[in-house]
Amino acid sequence: MGLFSKNEVITNPDMKVLGNLSTNQKMSCKNFLCFIARSDGDFNQQEINFLNDFKLDVSVDACLAYFDHGIDNMYNDLKWLKQNQKDYLICTAYDLINCDGPRNEKKMLVFTDATKQLGYDTITVMSVIQRYVQLKKQFSY
Repeated sequence: MGLFSKNEVITNPDMKVLGNLSTNQKMSCKNFLCFIARSDGDFNQQEINFLNDFKLDVSVDACLAYFDHGIDNMYNDLKWLKQNQKDYLICTAYDLINCDGPRNEKKMLVFTDATKQLGYDTITVMSVIQRYVQLKKQFSY
């Protein structure tokens, strides 16, 4: 029998999309978002709250310790994600960037570079975000 019974439903969207990843990949997902959040030197309460709400069953302390292995290690973990998982991570990063007010140039430059490391060009990123924004509008989310 599997980890979940047939009647059990995963309600956490983060776990629903990223829950099957290895522990290292989960930590790299959290570190990817943290890296973007901290990129402008202004790690504020809205961003902290956003990251605390990103639930992947890995501790913040473990993530920080794992990040000490280097950014290349993080990108190496993330390159093995499926397309829909990368899209989800990009949309989550987009929401993170916007959670504390207007986007700033520094974060957007880091976000653009980070998505390139995931194998996305600017046009593809914009397409993913546009589809995401349309879905949010459609469902009034």
